[in-house]
Amino acid sequence: MGWKTNILPDHVLRRLPPAERKPLGKAGLTNAEAGAVADRRAERVLQNEMEGILRQRNLFFVRSRMDKRTSTRRGLPDFIIVLHGERALLVEAKVHRGQVSEDQAKVFADYCLQTGGVVHLILNLPAFIELLNSKTK
Repeated sequence: MGWKTNILPDHVLRRLPPAERKPLGKAGLTNAEAGAVADRRAERVLQNEMEGILRQRNLFFVRSRMDKRTSTRRGLPDFIIVLHGERALLVEAKVHRGQVSEDQAKVFADYCLQTGGVVHLILNLPAFIELLNSKTK
């Protein structure tokens, strides 16, 4: 098609096939796609900060990588933290627009039904610190 500009309105971008938008790079993303990219980036930053807090407190945890296909069961929470007394703390990090996937909703529901436990949804670092403080007293 050969567009002469790399700034196209969202209503035009939504109607173009992805193959035609790809050469435009970031300018070829729709508003929804750009928002999803920003959310993934913000969620990765939040998870890295959470991991740093866990390492500072010398807590044992399991975290799946975001940059590679999972090698664990799809839908598992971002962090499984082992606490004193054989207790586990399951934590899912999301940013303001993030939503739990269908796989996650099923795994979380199964976990809650089978164990009576809770999967904690964390939206920011202060909430995570507050949760850790309440669970590690």
